[in-house]
Amino acid sequence: MKRAKDSMVIRGDAATYKAGHSIGEGGMEATVPGMGPVTLPDDPQIDGVGSAGEFPSEPVNVEGAGRIIVKSLYDASDSGGAEVRLKAFDYNGKLIGFTDVYVIENLGLQDESGNYVGDLLVLANEMGAMSVSIQITKAPTGNISMYISNV
Repeated sequence: MKRAKDSMVIRGDAATYKAGHSIGEGGMEATVPGMGPVTLPDDPQIDGVGSAGEFPSEPVNVEGAGRIIVKSLYDASDSGGAEVRLKAFDYNGKLIGFTDVYVIENLGLQDESGNYVGDLLVLANEMGAMSVSIQITKAPTGNISMYISNV
């Protein structure tokens, strides 16, 4: 089992590839999958869960993502300790496989809304998953909400 912060390995040499002499001289620039800005959804796909199981009910689309980002929030300072793994699906909705199990600890730090932030999980999408869901293999004490995004 791994702690979420052990997974935050950044791979890749550059955020962009360039072709031509320069951008100003008609060159092209493209963002490499897995690099660039992260945009979290407005609402968590997993909202206030306090039990083990697979969430959300429909897998989250991560098509073309080089990295999958999972932000976790706990409802109280003494909530925490959830163990999770991602379940990855291909373009036909068939199971590709599972990631390792990660412990998402409560960091004891509050966000702007008063929730307690859990470890950030950043995983390379090397298997090319089209969508993912999260299996909570060990329920947290209290409730956890999770935002799934990608780069």
